[in-house]
Amino acid sequence: MVADLADRGYGAIGVWFLRALLLIPFVLMAPEVGSAILGRPGAVANISASVADVLGTSTFLIFVLMLTVTPLRTITGWRWHLILRRDYGIAMFATAALDITLAATTTGDTFPGTPLTRVGGHSFLVAGTLSTLLLVPLVITANRPAQQWLGRHWKSVQRLTYAVWAMILVHLFLLFGLTSIFLDALAVSAPLALMRVPPVRRWWDSARRADRHRALRAVAAAVMLTVFASGFVPLARELAERGAAAFVQQPVRD
Repeated sequence: MVADLADRGYGAIGVWFLRALLLIPFVLMAPEVGSAILGRPGAVANISASVADVLGTSTFLIFVLMLTVTPLRTITGWRWHLILRRDYGIAMFATAALDITLAATTTGDTFPGTPLTRVGGHSFLVAGTLSTLLLVPLVITANRPAQQWLGRHWKSVQRLTYAVWAMILVHLFLLFGLTSIFLDALAVSAPLALMRVPPVRRWWDSARRADRHRALRAVAAAVMLTVFASGFVPLARELAERGAAAFVQQPVRD
């Protein structure tokens, strides 16, 4: 009983810490957005240079962390973190919406024309915009009343997550090709996708409950963690470097 209460206490602290991380992209962009609102010279150009690096990367990292919630439960049996699935989904939409809004209003020099013609003229923007629009029904139904109203159809709506996942990867491929950022995204996605394969998920859950195949599960978990980290760490480092530059309003211009 005491240990269970302690776990709950640490779990609550962990949840609030992980929620606090969701403020990072907004904090990093705040100085540039504030400067633009105040009409300072060069502020709009700074946002144009930073928005994809900071908010775009943040959106993907938040999405990845949301996708990690269910496999982590399968592997460990933990439940304290399950609430983060909804929190991170909503935060991802908020970050993506801010990204697309700032991009539409500040990138006229890079992509001439109206926001609609800019998107229509570039396949990577079509994929990125579609991935954001697909988040709308997910966010709208991310609550208990919607779940009760939709009944058995609720899970079907939530499966749009996989379409969002695919569109993000298409967006990154069209934007970067077979370079490190796209390959990092694949590395992050691979173990998360593997743990969603029904036979794999069922086997792991059954073995964990029965306390079987400990060594095999430990090795498999270590391999998946290594693959995941090989993609996640470079992306997080990219966000830290570009985000710090945006925060001091000296964005990196490629």
